[in-house]
This record gives sequence, C-alpha cells and structure tokens, in this order.
Amino acid sequence: MVRKTKAEAEQTRQQLLEVSMRIFSEKGLANTSLKEIAAEAGVTHGALYWHFKNRDELLRQLYFQVESPFEAQYIEQQQAARQNALDALTLYLKGIVSVMASEPLQQQGYRLFRLQTANRPELLLLEEQLSADAEEWRGYIRSFLKVAQKKKELKKKANIDHLADNLYIAIFGLLDQALLAPDRFNLAKTGPALVDMMMLGLRAQAAK
Repeated sequence: MVRKTKAEAEQTRQQLLEVSMRIFSEKGLANTSLKEIAAEAGVTHGALYWHFKNRDELLRQLYFQVESPFEAQYIEQQQAARQNALDALTLYLKGIVSVMASEPLQQQGYRLFRLQTANRPELLLLEEQLSADAEEWRGYIRSFLKVAQKKKELKKKANIDHLADNLYIAIFGLLDQALLAPDRFNLAKTGPALVDMMMLGLRAQAAK
C-alpha cells in the first residue's frame, strides 16, 4: 500500500471537513452518519477515523476552522470607534451581515452551530465553548456602547447592558430568520437597512 504524503493527507482532511460541514448543515447532525460523509468525500470509513478519532472531534475541528466574523469585524472597527462609536457599531453590524450574506462557509457554520441548538446532545461537548463565544460577541457590542457613552454619544444614564442585550438579540434574530428562510429573506439586500433601523431605534431610546 502506497502511503500518502503529508500534503495529500492534509488535502483529504480538508475535503472531509468541507464535506461534513456541508452535509451536517444541510441535513442536520441527527440525520447524518460518518459513513455517509466518508462516501461523499470519496474515502473509506476507516480513512475518516484516521483523521478524526470520533464524531465529537470532527465537530470540534469544524467549529474551530470557521473564523468568526464577529471578532474580525470588531477588530476592523476598533479604530473607527475612536472617532464615532455608534457609527463604528453600525459598520460592525453591517460587516457581519455582509460576511454572512456572501460566504457559504459562514452560513453553513452558523446553521450547524447556532440555529436551533437547544436540546441537541451532539453539541454537548461544545456547549461551554458556544456559550463563551456568544457572551464574547455580546461583549463586543457592549464595548462599542461603552465608548459611545464615554464620548457622550449616549447619555450617562443609558443602561449599557440593557442596550447591548437588545442589540445582540436583534442581530442574531436577523441572522436566524435570514438563514432559516433564505428564499423569503434576502440578507444582502435587506440586512443593512434593518441594521440602520436597529441603530435608529437604539439612538432614539438612548436619547430619552
């Protein structure tokens, strides 16, 4: 038997990750077997287990291979926040919408790990990580709002935690609906306008 080179082995591993992400996100975890993934990727069942010792490891690798747009967009807008924090927050949210609307891998990852995750035992080992990351993303929104309050773009008495919670719920609700019903809701076309509405409501509430 001819052994694969490191490059060939890595290519096979990446192929398995791509195929499993697509099938898991389309059919769901409960309806997808590792044997099905191996067959779709054109490798043996044993070859899949050579790269990933079990289903949990495969899911963990899938989760960490998708770079979160929430962190990347936050880093990108930090400089802008020094000029106008609420404008930077608007660009941050629109940046997330743009990435989620245009990148299939991000959509697949969101469907797999964020949509309807309650009572899914397959994700139990990732539950702590999923919760920690979600709280970190809420923290990014809160960070913009704290800067805005410091720069007097928001009133001193504005409840930053309450505003952050509301905006967090709104942006995730937007993404949920767009990915649950893409035929009815075009995220690329209507997402930015909805972000503007969300921010208009935020500014109005904070001005009271």
